Formats: sequence, structure tokens, C-alpha cells
Amino acid sequence: MRLVPELEYNILLQSKPLPSKKSPEEIQEIVIKIQESASVVSTVFVSLCKEVNSGVSWNGIQSLVTDIRSKMNVFFYNNCPHNTTSLIRLPGYIHRNNRICEEDIEEEVKLTEKKLLFICDNMSSANSASTVSKLVKIFGATFSSLVKVLLGLEIKKCLSSVNNSDNDSVNICLNSLLSLSLQGNSLCSLLVNNGTVDWLINKLRSREMTSHLSSVLRILGSLCCVGEAVKYLINQGGFNLLLTILKDEHCEEDLRREAVGVIAQITSPLLENKSTEVVPIIEHNME
Repeated sequence: MRLVPELEYNILLQSKPLPSKKSPEEIQEIVIKIQESASVVSTVFVSLCKEVNSGVSWNGIQSLVTDIRSKMNVFFYNNCPHNTTSLIRLPGYIHRNNRICEEDIEEEVKLTEKKLLFICDNMSSANSASTVSKLVKIFGATFSSLVKVLLGLEIKKCLSSVNNSDNDSVNICLNSLLSLSLQGNSLCSLLVNNGTVDWLINKLRSREMTSHLSSVLRILGSLCCVGEAVKYLINQGGFNLLLTILKDEHCEEDLRREAVGVIAQITSPLLENKSTEVVPIIEHNME
């Protein structure tokens, strides 16, 4: 109780359980929620870094350490795939399994939570600014890793929740992926590293969602603003699929137009971090 301020205590007690099954639309909202919650912690973290670097006020450093510990508790409660009662103990607290995830990911999240709280405890008991400075660096890298794991988990849920026979389910998933892909290179990289490009190419290759292939290509074009996506696309034979669409006279004009857009994106000289090994493949196929 001594580590939980009164405001945080009230927030935790008044929180309502969330349903265990999420639609792609809800998952998109969760991704945004995780980002916003992480931003709250990051704001305090930035202030702590500035205070440590200035070394002016030891009391100020300790105050920010307490604040970041408080914000971390709220972040864990609202965003993690489990609620570990050993980390947060409150009167009337009910353990909620409001997220279902793979055991290995859940275990990774639990260990990371404990590590972050352990770092906070060590910062609180530290007797020098230099010690806090070292711990702050570890905290930053660890917290960033945790956020990526949580976001990746939601992306995988979005991909696995699609029922190809349900038109609404497909529409919601594709709209969510497109919206997420437009939120910057960082989230694009996360989408790519959690299997989104592979998933899209498989849909394109199998023609499972014929009426939605234009949307699939539009998302691919958005993701290909990062070099990782281009590399995945080439390695999975996606570039040849694009050329096949362009050569097929029976393909609808909208589909061929989207394919041209993807090719224009991946061949753009402005694209950063494009792997050098894919350039010869593109040039060979474009001859």
C-alpha cells in the first residue's frame, strides 16, 4: 500500500474487467491505449533523465522515481496480458485474466514486469546519482522492450481473429491494419516483425479474400515505407505476385492500380534502410 498513491488506488479499485475475446476493431483501440499509457510513463522517464543528468536535486530524483513506479503499476494493470497479484496488492483486488496469450509471451511479460519494478526499487534505495543514471538506462531499454512485446501480441491477435467467410470480420481487420500502418515507421516495423507482411502475401497468393485484394495491396504499400517490409516482400515472392497481377489482363483495374502503387513504393529511391540484397532482384524482374 505504501507504494500506491491514493489516486492510483481508487483507479485500480474502480476499473472494470474487459471481455477476454477481442475483435480486430477493439484490438486497434488497445494498441492505441498501450501507446498512450506508455507515453505517460515515458514522460516521467524523460523528466527523470533530465534530473539525473543535471544532478541538481537529489530529492527531485527520488520524487520522480516514486512517480515512475506509480505510473508503472497503472501501466501493468491496464495493459499487461495478466494481473500479477504479487506485484500489486490491494484490498478487494480481484485477479483478472482479461487477455489470453501464448505461455512463452506471458512468461516474458511477467519477468519483464518484475525486472522493471526491481529496477525502480533499486533506484529508490540508491545513494548516488551515478547509480541512478545506470539504472535509468537499463529501465529505458527494458520498458521499450516490454511495450514492443505487448503491441506485437495485439497485432498477432488481430491477424488470427479473421474469419475469411465473414465479410465484416475481414473488413474490420484490414481497416485496422491500414490505420495502424499509417501511424509511422515505428509501428510499421512492429507490424512487419509480427508477421503482417507474410499474412498479407499469403492472402494475396491464395486469393482467399478476392473482393478484398485491393485493400491487401494498399496495406502492403503502406508497410513498404520501411526496409524490413520490402525485404519480407521480396523473400516471400511478393514482388513476383505483383508482376503477375500486372500481366493478368483479367484483373480488375483497381487491383492493378494498387499493385503499381506497391511497386512504386518499393522501388522508390527515397526509401530508407532498403536491404541491398533485394535491389538486384527488383532490377532483374523489372527488365
